[in-house]
Amino acid sequence: MAECSAVVAGAEMSIKRGWLKVWMKVDSTSVAHTFGRRQVLWELQTRWQNVSQTFERYDCLFISPLYVF
Repeated sequence: MAECSAVVAGAEMSIKRGWLKVWMKVDSTSVAHTFGRRQVLWELQTRWQNVSQTFERYDCLFISPLYVF
């Protein structure tokens, strides 16, 4: 939950700063897959939908794990 919340908060912050090309590296592969499948926790769904709508217009938000095995 905490790492998912940090991803959403980081995406919101990048929008506020005008950074519309963002590549987020996360420690957990499951977090990367969660956002890739759009299966975000219900507590974060509204915030994530608002963020993802902004980035979908530019197709420039990437979330990937730090290590790929």
